[in-house]
Amino acid sequence: MPPHSSDPSPWSDVELRLIRERELFLHKHSIIKKAEARLEELKEVMIAELAKDPGPVPLGTDLKRGKITKGENNKGFPFVSLDIPQFFTKEEYFTYRVLFWWGHYLGYSLVLKGPALPQYLDCLLARRGDARFADIWLARHDSPWEWEHADNHFSPVQEPTDNDVRQLVNGIQYIKVIRMIPVIEPGFTEVDWSAEGVRTYRDLIRLTQK
Repeated sequence: MPPHSSDPSPWSDVELRLIRERELFLHKHSIIKKAEARLEELKEVMIAELAKDPGPVPLGTDLKRGKITKGENNKGFPFVSLDIPQFFTKEEYFTYRVLFWWGHYLGYSLVLKGPALPQYLDCLLARRGDARFADIWLARHDSPWEWEHADNHFSPVQEPTDNDVRQLVNGIQYIKVIRMIPVIEPGFTEVDWSAEGVRTYRDLIRLTQK
């Protein structure tokens, strides 16, 4: 008898191997809790750091509360993120977002959008050649909330010409710069999330200052 049209498709070898996998789910909760704890610690460190000198943030920016967000499905993968400082309206963004994305990376990013964008762009072009920005990436996607590290989504901030950067930013109407530490790097486990968070914030905020 021929199979019914509604019969499910057969299991692939990969799917069968993963169905039998138990270790991942035994440890998933503790991994996410450890990532969350590191971001909680970073939040407290950032609150103290911002109290000393927040840098050129918009009036009304949250410098004391911060926001930690957890999710299960950023393109199929769990994540935990921290926003501090943060300022969001329909027309303006100014946020420092730290993202732990399962299977991908730990990312420290600054997302900028709004009336000060031309000023930020001038500052970015003036400072991006500094050696401290050699490992910083510039977002190219239409959405500032795309995090996949694909060739058409990011480019090294020092790579494009000034004219290319201007055309890009004027087209997408935001700036996102990010330092990524892939989870597959041998040194990932040695990263001090709080120290790196403060260091990268101070680096990235310089891109908004001439």
